[in-house]
This record gives sequence, structure tokens and C-alpha cells, in this order.
Amino acid sequence: MPKTRKPYPPEFREQLVALVQAGRTPEDLAREFEPTAQSISNWVAQADRDAGRRTDGLTSAERSGLRQLRRENRQLKLERDILLTALIHAIHRRSGGAYGAPIIRAELADDHQRHVGTKRVARLMRAAGLPGLHPRPFVPTTVSDPTADRAVDQVDRQFAADGPDRLWVADITYVPTGRGFSISPWCSMSGRGALSGGRWSPTSRPSASSRP
Repeated sequence: MPKTRKPYPPEFREQLVALVQAGRTPEDLAREFEPTAQSISNWVAQADRDAGRRTDGLTSAERSGLRQLRRENRQLKLERDILLTALIHAIHRRSGGAYGAPIIRAELADDHQRHVGTKRVARLMRAAGLPGLHPRPFVPTTVSDPTADRAVDQVDRQFAADGPDRLWVADITYVPTGRGFSISPWCSMSGRGALSGGRWSPTSRPSASSRP
């Protein structure tokens, strides 16, 4: 890795610029002193801009002002990020850690009138270590067989019964859990229902019990 050196003092650069203005060439000075001819030429061009003899770039005062403005902008952006991160923390905490960047961005706009991009919210959340909940991947629980016989609708979608023990309605719901799926069958006779459950995992057969 090449070694870096300190910048040349302003007085040294001014002396070389004066020598060029007096008739010496940058190449001649580069052979005698350490700076390259290109560096000396750049110093001479900057001196001409500062003196108003060239208008193809910024003067030294303008460059200094631009650097100061950039520092102030970075400080202002840092302060705004700190305040915005505090709001994100509050919204994330109220959601129980469930909200991600899109929902937090929407709440910032609706409730706090802070209109920022989703990418900025995501960046601040990553920096603060605030993860959102990820939706569970879709897992099919039923695979239909297009060649199987379809059950006939015996009641023509009319589920009102004239009396007891005339019409039974049943359904099964798969409830995702941390250990697989829990089967929750439901059975109703003339409006009276009972709920019972079983457990299913990808390596076991469904099992459930019901009672009227």
C-alpha cells in the first residue's frame, strides 16, 4: 500500500506558484522539488481562479464554503436520523415488534406527518437492530384430486333444519403452530356445535375426535 504524506504547507505551494509566474516551468520545478509537475500546475490554476484570471472552477473560498456546507448537511442529516429513529423505536415497541418498514413508514406519514421513504426506514431499523415479523410461508394443507368424485350437495346449500338430528354440518380448520398444524374440527346439529381438536405434523397422519 502506498504511503500517504501530509499536505504541502500553503507557504510552500505559494512559493512554487510564484516561481511559475516568474517564468519557471512546472516540469523544471518538479525535478528540483518533491511535488509532481501536475500538482504544481493545479496549484497555479487554483491561484489564477482565486485572482479572477480563470473562471473554469471554484475559488479557494468557494471550496471552503462548500466543504463547510457539506459538514453542516451531514450533521443535520445525523440529527434528523436520530429523531426519526426515536419515533421508529416507539412505533415498533407499540406494535409488539411486529411492524416492519412499510407499516412504520405509513404510520410515520399518517400520525406524525413525517414523509420518508421505506428504504430509509429499513436502513434505520437495521442500524437500530429492530427486526419486523416475517409472514409465514404458505404451506398447502389440501391437495385436490381432479379425478376424484365430487360429493353431492344433498341440501342445495340450505342449512336450516326442520328438527333435531335432521342435518349435520362439519368443517375442519388447520391452525399453524410452532410444531406443525393443529386440526380443529367443528360439528353442528341443528345449530348446536361442539369443538374438538387434534394435532398434525408433516410426518404424521391427521387424527381428531368429535362429539355431537
